[in-house]
Amino acid sequence: MKLLTYLLISITFFTSTSALAHSKLLSHYPENNSVIETMPEHLAFNFNKSMRLAKVTLIDQDANKIKIKSLGKESKQEHAISLDNIPYGLFNVKWIALGKDGHKMEGAFTFMLHENKMTHSNSMQIFYDNFQSLTNSLESEE
Repeated sequence: MKLLTYLLISITFFTSTSALAHSKLLSHYPENNSVIETMPEHLAFNFNKSMRLAKVTLIDQDANKIKIKSLGKESKQEHAISLDNIPYGLFNVKWIALGKDGHKMEGAFTFMLHENKMTHSNSMQIFYDNFQSLTNSLESEE
């Protein structure tokens, strides 16, 4: 019985410490599925540990890649990537980050830059329609 207890405690300890070892994205700006009315000056990423952004791709609703500034090579918890003026529309952001231990993370989020004040229900319907169009065009590329 002591052996079983020791084994269970050991498994719990090693499992929990390995889970804590990985970095995670705490937040980003713009938020996923957000509709914003002011052109963002930057894309922001906030990680719980130092990470190096290896690649960030900004794709518009017509599946065109939008050029963004250089990412830099440093590892840090907070990253802000300056944006030049981007047109109104729907955007998908794909990113890849590397931890100091070589751990690779990747993710994506979508936002809409809209020029008019809208009600929440109208903006969500337009967002959904444009999101479906963007998703279909990205899937057809693959």
